[in-house]
Amino acid sequence: MHLARGSERPADRTAASLLSLTRHDVGPGRSRQELLLGLTLISLIFIVQVAIIGTWVGLSEVRAQRLYENSLTSIEQVTRIARDIAQQRILADDHILESLAAGKAQVEHQLSRVASDLHEAERVYGPLTELPSEEATWQKAQAQLVGFEKVMDAALALSREDNDRQARAKMTAALGEYADLDRTIAELIAINHLGANQAIARIDDLLAFARAGASMEGASCNPAVVAAKIRDDFAERFGEEARLRETVGPASVAYSEGLLRQVLWNLVENGVKYRRDEVQAEIGIFGRVAGERYELRVSDNGLGMLPEDAQRAFDPFYRSQSAQDASGAGLGLSIVKRIVEAGGGSVQVKTQLGNGTTFALQLPLAGGQSDTTHASSRER
Repeated sequence: MHLARGSERPADRTAASLLSLTRHDVGPGRSRQELLLGLTLISLIFIVQVAIIGTWVGLSEVRAQRLYENSLTSIEQVTRIARDIAQQRILADDHILESLAAGKAQVEHQLSRVASDLHEAERVYGPLTELPSEEATWQKAQAQLVGFEKVMDAALALSREDNDRQARAKMTAALGEYADLDRTIAELIAINHLGANQAIARIDDLLAFARAGASMEGASCNPAVVAAKIRDDFAERFGEEARLRETVGPASVAYSEGLLRQVLWNLVENGVKYRRDEVQAEIGIFGRVAGERYELRVSDNGLGMLPEDAQRAFDPFYRSQSAQDASGAGLGLSIVKRIVEAGGGSVQVKTQLGNGTTFALQLPLAGGQSDTTHASSRER
């Protein structure tokens, strides 16, 4: 693995220092045991680094999987609650229409079974309310459910006394409250659908993050070809929601096509995700050979970032205050940096709050190419 100058990790700098000691500081007072201890320390640093990253990715994936499973369970239970409420309303009408006492008793038996099922669904769902705004929405739904039960009890009491007209009036007067409860239930389902989708995105991001450190040795691809595929994916994913311009010159860079495609997709998707509400998202991809490197820039006209947020933009799971409501796991830019640096390149961010962001990538060319080489090929 080759790293760009100035992008060494702390462990690499420590290793370099200790190796320097082995070359320059050996003297009568330095024993072979001390040198072996230093080399052992180097190995331990690398082992600990790998173990920490592996454990972190594994635990994060477990949390994302749990969130996904909880969201699906929540959708199932909230749908069950909605079904039981609808069933209770139908049975209440049947009770009012029924003229025989035996018939009313049979309906009440059915109502009792439905109420038990509803309360069981509430019991299962309650502890799972962990998504943003979900607990507050559930508390609102619970208050509405209490009101719903009171209306039901009052209507049934009137119906038992054969005051059918008053019972029906009681149910009719509560139609607005029922509609509010239906909307709250629909909101809970929507919250959990979003949670499930975010969990899937987080799992995908974590798997990509784990893969992103793989060696790039021997890999190569043409950025122009990758950008063309991104353009097609972009049109299919966003349609008229956003616009993409790409001017990318041909070359061969030292990255696999799949990983460079992931880098570009993460960056263009980032531009759409953090767009300004009042303008259409516009994303630009520009690439050219420059000396011994390939310059690739991805720009957007989105929200931009504060300087302190830009400094931490590539930190895993970091989300600025203004980005808390956006979907995703906060790993997209971390994956970009990890992939780019694993291939010996570098990435920088230039941004201004309210005026968009540009990510500037410097990528190594494959096979010792240069701008002179490309100039000669164009002349031929």
